Amino acid sequence: MIEKRNNLSRITAVILLLSIIFLGVTQTARADGILVGDKVASDETIENDAIMNGTDVMVNGTIEGDLFVVGKNITINGTVEGSLFALGENVVITGDVQGSGYVTAVSAQLHEGASIGRSLYVVAVSMVIEKDSYIGRDLIALTLGARLAGGGERDTVAVIGVVEVIKWIMNTVNQVTTGKSVAFLEPDITVDTRTRSTSFRVRTQDGTEIPDTPTNATLDWILKHSRLFVSYLVVGILMIWWLPVVNEGWADKVGERPFATFGAGLVFYIVGFLGSGLLLVLLISIALGLVALTFWGLALTWGGITISALSLAFWFFILLVAYASKVIVAYWGGRWLLRRFVPKARRRIWPLLLGLLLLVLLFAIPFAGWALSFAVTFVGMGAVALVYLESRRAGLVVAEEE
Repeated sequence: MIEKRNNLSRITAVILLLSIIFLGVTQTARADGILVGDKVASDETIENDAIMNGTDVMVNGTIEGDLFVVGKNITINGTVEGSLFALGENVVITGDVQGSGYVTAVSAQLHEGASIGRSLYVVAVSMVIEKDSYIGRDLIALTLGARLAGGGERDTVAVIGVVEVIKWIMNTVNQVTTGKSVAFLEPDITVDTRTRSTSFRVRTQDGTEIPDTPTNATLDWILKHSRLFVSYLVVGILMIWWLPVVNEGWADKVGERPFATFGAGLVFYIVGFLGSGLLLVLLISIALGLVALTFWGLALTWGGITISALSLAFWFFILLVAYASKVIVAYWGGRWLLRRFVPKARRRIWPLLLGLLLLVLLFAIPFAGWALSFAVTFVGMGAVALVYLESRRAGLVVAEEE
């Protein structure tokens, strides 16, 4: 108990020290001119990155770096030589952003004559892209309504409308879980969506049609499932190499309590996706609170560290959902078959190869394969969750005995 208290004291001291350092960095940054207020005049040049905040944020001058801005009304009339990161109610770009634009807003507008040097990424309730605006690379958008008279020089990829946004989220989760896409709507090049919902992907902006190319259905099927098999195999080999004992424990759990692992995996799956979204909202809210209190540097540092950590954890979760869960069940299935029919096969790679081969073939069955993929995902995730919970309980028991 004394050792735990000492550790807690050390951690508290480190946190306080880091807070003092961050606050000191904040003040230094303000003195160097990195952090500015809510206005940049037309004759003013910021020779650095800039962080701006306010009710009405307006940039009429030049920023020779990246611009990070949070506000109610954000207007970019001048030049941003780096990239733009904007979070606000109304974001209007009439000037020149030489890098990429990352915009989250209620209303996002790219006016006539405005320019985005690279790509524009938008998440908004409504979006307007005027005709003579310019986007050097791609336009990627997720919005409830839009009027698009222009687009990216390369690709325009947009999901527009309440129904389509919900479908897009469902399709993304389905793609990650099963490896199969569900086509809700055919690709369409209608870009004025003020009266209806649509989802479209535009490959060219000059109106030309992309000709269909003949394909070999059998070859496509083989290539698709071969890629899936190799992907699972690579993850499986890494798991056997790095976590041999743990991987065996996960496989044992699948065989011991299949229904319990399915239920635990289902809960883990739901909590993982919903929890990630809620935690992201919480982290952003704390960052915005720090911005409101004018702790600019601390807000930026907090957002960078916590959101990066959450992103890393989320992608590990996706790795578990998309690949590791299947590998665990495949390994258990291959191990069971070999123990029953070829008991002399001792190398761990053989049950992995056999199980993955059977699993990929089963996943290829129309409709049934899709449902089986979900079931396998839940069982594999449940095995990981139950083994973790049991190890935690064992650790607590040992700690109490000591």
